[in-house]
Amino acid sequence: MSGDPIRSAWHAVARAEDVASTGAPTPVTVLDTPLVAYRDGGGAAVMLPAACPHRGTDLGLGSVDGGCIRCPYHGWQFGASGRCTRIPSLGADLRIPDGAHAHAANARERDALLWVSLDPAADPSAIPSFPVAGAVAGMRLIAGEPLRWRTTPGRHVENILDLAHFPFVHPATFGCPEAEAVEPHEVTVAPGRFDCHVGVNTRNPDTPTGPLYPALGPIIRLGYHYTVQLPYRTTLEFSFPDGMRRALHEVATPTEDGECEIFWALLVDERLDSPDEDELAFANAVFAEDQPIIESQPGGVRIDRAAEVHVPADRLAVAYRRAMREWGVAADARV
Repeated sequence: MSGDPIRSAWHAVARAEDVASTGAPTPVTVLDTPLVAYRDGGGAAVMLPAACPHRGTDLGLGSVDGGCIRCPYHGWQFGASGRCTRIPSLGADLRIPDGAHAHAANARERDALLWVSLDPAADPSAIPSFPVAGAVAGMRLIAGEPLRWRTTPGRHVENILDLAHFPFVHPATFGCPEAEAVEPHEVTVAPGRFDCHVGVNTRNPDTPTGPLYPALGPIIRLGYHYTVQLPYRTTLEFSFPDGMRRALHEVATPTEDGECEIFWALLVDERLDSPDEDELAFANAVFAEDQPIIESQPGGVRIDRAAEVHVPADRLAVAYRRAMREWGVAADARV
């Protein structure tokens, strides 16, 4: 891949349900680039630069009607392609100047998310898949509210991949001393992606009525299966001794410098009768334990081979950095 593969990649910027065809547009930011999202007259998602070509006013403060977005400052209107369709001060007879037109971003709606690439030539077939209801037989979808963290998406991804922090960061949810020693594991790396299987000891979570899994004992050995699609799409599948399955799906998006937004969903075995609210509460409790730790780290994962100190438990993080370099990210980059 030539150029900057992260700028050319597809990034999730909004849930489809949050982008409307009337009312206020949806402001989004990706890689420090402010954009606005809305729907045209046919319901298709549109994304334009946030700055009006006239005086740079934020179109996110404007309104959407009839498939067009209107600037709040002077009423200029823009269609789905970014072409300026009306300048009220010109009246009906004067020609709209060429410089008045904006350029629509390369955007697609897929799997209930709105995706954008800053590369106009980016191939939509490269958009990562994301779970939707009914996508996996025997699993129910539970979608979480997007998260905003004051860290880079690479730091968030590496936290998901980190096998050694569970006893220390998550003692109130699932961590246990039995997980301090990380089991040996191998990582399979392919162009643009990698995966890994590893066993992990976890505490049987508490509930007001006792252990969440009464038949499995106080300590449970789970099978973890990590799948990562570069740059920031992760899946963590959990296999339980009784055959039950769970999965955490995430895609992290670089927004402003040093910040990210995380879109996430759970797939839970339909044989489990746990309420969705309890599943979401547990996941959010785990995120809340991670967030202050990760936000305290220096900004950006350094993918240079010699950056930071690594031990065998860091094999997944090392593989992530290697995969990013081989994918074309500069060795001195921070992600």
